[in-house]
Amino acid sequence: MKMYVAGGFDDRQPRTGRERALRLVVSWPWVLLQLFAIVVDSAALIEPVLKNGLDELWLTAEPTVFHALKMVFLSLVYLADVALRLYGFGPKVFFGKWWNLFDTAIVILTAANAISAVTESAGGVGPFRFLRLLRAFRVLRIVRIALFMSHTVPRCWNRMRRITGENKRRFVSLEQDFDLDLVYITPRLISMSVPAGGCLMRFYRNPLGEVVRFFETFHAGNYLIVNACPEIPYKEAAFRTGRVERFNVKDHQPPPLSEIVRFLDVVQEWMDRCRTNIAAVHCRGGKGRTGSFCCAWLLYTKEADDAQDALNFFALRRTDMAQRKMSKVQGVETPSQVRYVGYVERLLREQAAFSPTKVFEPAAPEVRLRSFRIRAPFIRESMAEKCQGQQLVLAVQDHGGESRHTAPFRLDQLHEDKVWTFDQKAVRGDICMSVYLCPTESAEANDGMSGGKRGKQKQKHLFGCTVHSLFLEGQQLIIPVAEVDQACKEPAKYDSHGSLVLEYETF
Repeated sequence: MKMYVAGGFDDRQPRTGRERALRLVVSWPWVLLQLFAIVVDSAALIEPVLKNGLDELWLTAEPTVFHALKMVFLSLVYLADVALRLYGFGPKVFFGKWWNLFDTAIVILTAANAISAVTESAGGVGPFRFLRLLRAFRVLRIVRIALFMSHTVPRCWNRMRRITGENKRRFVSLEQDFDLDLVYITPRLISMSVPAGGCLMRFYRNPLGEVVRFFETFHAGNYLIVNACPEIPYKEAAFRTGRVERFNVKDHQPPPLSEIVRFLDVVQEWMDRCRTNIAAVHCRGGKGRTGSFCCAWLLYTKEADDAQDALNFFALRRTDMAQRKMSKVQGVETPSQVRYVGYVERLLREQAAFSPTKVFEPAAPEVRLRSFRIRAPFIRESMAEKCQGQQLVLAVQDHGGESRHTAPFRLDQLHEDKVWTFDQKAVRGDICMSVYLCPTESAEANDGMSGGKRGKQKQKHLFGCTVHSLFLEGQQLIIPVAEVDQACKEPAKYDSHGSLVLEYETF
């Protein structure tokens, strides 16, 4: 635990035998082998019952060679599973659960029954023949199968969580039986994915109960949960001794500057209460919105020298470097989120406001938009061919939440710029500009309208960007494709030589 908290855990270090054992028991091949053994065991018990009725459970016929081989196979698979889990968790943790005690006892009896079956099938007298005569033993095997299924299925979900989490670093505790998509960015700052309380989502995200158990085990009474995932609600009251603070941030969008300033104020006030207090930030996957907040805190506490240093620090702490098969870096990737980390650096330096000094959000100046241009070459021909008969629509949204759909353009003449002109549209604060693809009739219906439901139902978001009026300089902002949200990740659809051009007047 200490090496995780101190940030000293090195993914490049070779894993111990115990860690390898635990990884093996949750791997797909091993789980499938266990499920296959359960099917064989169930068939061995059910088949005679289906033929001769329930009385077959109590009969003691001599075992055949085939039956003896089945018992040997089941015994080896069950014993190997128990041995791996016992070695991985250690005797104290493993035998601390009643289910493991019961499971071990039945597996040992099954192995003894297998030895007896092999001996008797060869014409001898089995040393554990009494097990075949014990009517209760067969019932206990049925009970074990039911219990084993109830514990094996969660292992499948645990594997699903690892697949969903890709190569994000996880918190794994052999002593406390934790395996969570959660990592200490600093000793007092945690990044994690959303605590899922829903019936389905908890199977591939952090289960709410396990997240609560983690904080109540290691940080009882001293933790603050920063909820940056408004689209996935959960029972905040489950965090009994901690505190939950909500922040309104849309998925794949940067946190509004006002929310970042509030985050720094809330977390600083929480940290000042007690030296052992910690803050845990989460969004859906614990990377984009979470990373934006974490980078802001790293800059505010001077644990990072500049915006790029903060982004690199977060990415290195969030990524499991030991998974060499996956080269993806789990950092802040959305260009607008990266842009806002740079805004935070500028804001802190201009105010000379670093922890514990309070940060103030300056009044956002008003900006009057003149035009928004998609400078060619931007959309590739292959993309245009797939969108025949549809049009581009631009939506502009500022801090007030207004969204206006402007005159559409057809996806032809790819080598010509697409320009939307504004009648000196006044915006201020966070300005989100999004380009949508929609059918011709939908675009015409929404021309000049403020985000009607009819159009939204048919629109597909293509790309966009978010800026803040406080940091706009001059009268023009050029954003290359590499810095355009979503477009930067799809080189097959968008030409890297293209750009978005925003023209405006500042006041």
